[in-house]
This record gives sequence, C-alpha cells and structure tokens, in this order.
Amino acid sequence: EQTSVERCNSRMKSYLTANSLHVWGIDKVKTHIYLNAIVLLVSALAMAKESKKQQTA
Repeated sequence: EQTSVERCNSRMKSYLTANSLHVWGIDKVKTHIYLNAIVLLVSALAMAKESKKQQTA
C-alpha cells in the first residue's frame, strides 16, 4: 500500500513530467517541481469542489 506522499510523487512523475525534466540547475528543478506540486494541489481542490457540488445537487 502506498502512502499519500508516494501517490503524489507517482502522479507528478506520471502526469506532470516530474520524471523527465527539461531544465538544468537545482533552482530551475526546484521551481519546476514546486509548480508541479501547485498544479497537483489545485486539481485536487477542483475535484473536491466538483464532488461537493454534485452531492448537493
């Protein structure tokens, strides 16, 4: 069974190009990963909001 951190890492690698970086340098890599994490969080929030909207409808 995967922990939540492992699931997040897996999703970032699979869907958000965290596995095949196209940038060089630690600062650019950190920025890329942070942006990926933000996208992952925003998409989770959007899914939760949509799910809540469907439950109340």
